[in-house]
Amino acid sequence: MLLFALKDVTLKLLNVGLIMRSLKIFLLSAVVLMPAIYAQQETAKSDNEIINSAVSRLQQKVLLDDKQAANINSLLIRNISSLTDASTRNAALEQAKAKVELMLDARQKAKYEIIKEDWWGKLSKEIALAASD
Repeated sequence: MLLFALKDVTLKLLNVGLIMRSLKIFLLSAVVLMPAIYAQQETAKSDNEIINSAVSRLQQKVLLDDKQAANINSLLIRNISSLTDASTRNAALEQAKAKVELMLDARQKAKYEIIKEDWWGKLSKEIALAASD
């Protein structure tokens, strides 16, 4: 009887040991992989996040009202497939620029002209980078 009890305890300890070893491997893997997964999620912005942040920057610089910002945001989101495709990007950018300029009043256009090249350049780089990921 004592032999069976000792054998049973030994088997249980072996099972616990295997479970603990498996748990340690799992936790170690999670600790090693989590920073890499987190870094990838941080760098890979979605198209909507890119556009939202670009429109927010434009709104601050040019003093867009909320309706203008929403219209520009929806314009860019509607045309995101053309903006991400390298073959149609330049034509799509020119059309988007023209439509954005139509939404601005004279005071906003003056401010927009100052930042236009930098703003569109940064937006196209971010979109191209997101499309290549």
